[in-house]
Amino acid sequence: MEQLNVRQTACFCCISMLALKLIALPSLLFENTNTSGLVVASILFLIDFFMLFIFLKIKQKYPTLSLYEIIQKYLGKIIAKIVYFSLIFFFLIKISLLMNETISYMQAIVDEDFKVYVFLLAYLPIITCIAYSGLKNCGRTCEFGFVFIVIGLIVCLFLSEISISFGELGPIFIERPLTILNSCFNLGFWFSDFIFVAILSDKIKIKNNDKKTIFLYVFLIFILLFLIYLIYFRLFRVTAYLHRNAIADVTL
Repeated sequence: MEQLNVRQTACFCCISMLALKLIALPSLLFENTNTSGLVVASILFLIDFFMLFIFLKIKQKYPTLSLYEIIQKYLGKIIAKIVYFSLIFFFLIKISLLMNETISYMQAIVDEDFKVYVFLLAYLPIITCIAYSGLKNCGRTCEFGFVFIVIGLIVCLFLSEISISFGELGPIFIERPLTILNSCFNLGFWFSDFIFVAILSDKIKIKNNDKKTIFLYVFLIFILLFLIYLIYFRLFRVTAYLHRNAIADVTL
């Protein structure tokens, strides 16, 4: 049976973190809670870290069982099927949102006449190839691309505004706690990135000390994302909600 090693699992986690967080999310954070969007993002990241910790603990307790088998063991086959169908629906919505953001990005930055079918002609063969090549090859691809992604994010930081003045950013805790919690609920779908770790639990090879490596990788990506969000809010302040392509806007 194909299994992901610790580095591949860590890179998989990091790339899943980035999927929906570099284009529209910063604008939505500002639109919902102004500069308190940084607080919302931090809370949701912490929730994701906690979810990842729980999933890894489950993996440690049931090293050879899949999520389906674990649910079936305690709640029965019907509940297990309901959970899996719900997860299928969840990931279909996620991939639809990702496609929509990517197409919007291409139309806004590359070519306003960019067509959906052009994107699909490039996207569908790649996804099909990944699906048929197996989990191990997908993990190797993530591991290979991870270094270039990190370098790219760092380059984006240097192309943007490096000198951050917290005074110009404005107070961060300007919204009421209830407003912040509502924003966490509304934008939670842009997070929840580590559910796949539970689904692939029987296909991940992790030893006792490997959890530290995974969290180290994930924390690195969190720091880079947080810096990008901080620079985004610093650069645009009042007009941040108008800039829907964050990763491009901060480098322009």
